[in-house]
Amino acid sequence: GQKSHHPVLRWRPDQPGSSGTKSGPLRHDYILAIYSVFMLLRQATVVGRSMASRRLRPASGFLYSTRDMSLEIQILIALFLDLLFGDPRGFPHPARMMRRFALALEPSLRRMIKSPREAGLLAAVMVIGLSGLSAWGLLKLAASVHPWAHTVLSIWIFYTALSARPLADQAAEVCRSLEVGNLPLARKRVSEMVRRDTDRMDREEAARAAIESVARHGVDGVMAPLLCAFLFGPLGVILYKSTDALDAAFGHKNGQYYDFGRFSAWLDRLANWLPARVTVLFMALAAMLLGMRPLAALRVSRRDGGVQENTNAALPEAAMAGALGIQLGGPVFRGGSFDPQPFMGDPLQRLEPGHIRQASAVLYAMTILAAAIFALLHKGAVAILK
Repeated sequence: GQKSHHPVLRWRPDQPGSSGTKSGPLRHDYILAIYSVFMLLRQATVVGRSMASRRLRPASGFLYSTRDMSLEIQILIALFLDLLFGDPRGFPHPARMMRRFALALEPSLRRMIKSPREAGLLAAVMVIGLSGLSAWGLLKLAASVHPWAHTVLSIWIFYTALSARPLADQAAEVCRSLEVGNLPLARKRVSEMVRRDTDRMDREEAARAAIESVARHGVDGVMAPLLCAFLFGPLGVILYKSTDALDAAFGHKNGQYYDFGRFSAWLDRLANWLPARVTVLFMALAAMLLGMRPLAALRVSRRDGGVQENTNAALPEAAMAGALGIQLGGPVFRGGSFDPQPFMGDPLQRLEPGHIRQASAVLYAMTILAAAIFALLHKGAVAILK
């Protein structure tokens, strides 16, 4: 019943295990795929405008608030539900449905299309397109029944996309296990949060991994869904989560998915580029409110955010390291292989389990700050556009 979060991959054209050549990504196909998604959004805009004259009114872009509840209130209610309940086990979750759909498509597409890259590209277009069309159809059906049905469906979509409470809960389990000296249980909890070997982790490495997960997934579990929600409404959130689901299904750095998952990983990296950088700013604001090190968060993020391959993950991790006065990153084992990652941050303090709680406090403060500021900006923008 957990919400799944996965790091974004950066691809090397000469990586071992690839069945392709060193010619780089199929940029022409990428452009065609992006154009297909753009046309889907354009069609949603046209149909959405026709709906506005009946039961809905424009709120932002091509998605809508109901006459009974503004988009800002819907998102804030969804955030309140996330902070209150987290992710109940067995609760219906669009991202899990999209991931299962993507995995179900894979065998047929591999048989139909000889090139793994082209098969993976088509899988991504189908998952994004069909997820978007399904969400649009359900939203239109709900609006035709009653404006409140549309409102409830929108809130459910926003709620399932946000993951502040689940992230903090997972991190708290690691913290409690370390505080009572149960390192095996802490390693098990960490293995549910990160893609790395945990059986060799010591106490400090387990705490470091938990903090890194909180920082990294503050992007795809909080900031990106909030940005998409305020800019594009529930349909925008579904389209974003479909890219996240594709990365979860196919974004594995191994021979099986190097070619097939290439476009999915690239698209997920693109979707998280802006949210990762906005996350750094709100982490610094949260650190200032909590009496931590806001300037160090910005400085370390600028200095160390590019030392790792995946900058979308490294930037918020470096900001968190600066805010807490600790070092994150460093060498890890993945699939039995040693990965000599550089450290980020300055070791002003010895890393302790208590820093996990501080990282969760930064996450919560960042989430509330971002939601409040985005809501005010959105309300002001709507008032100006009227």
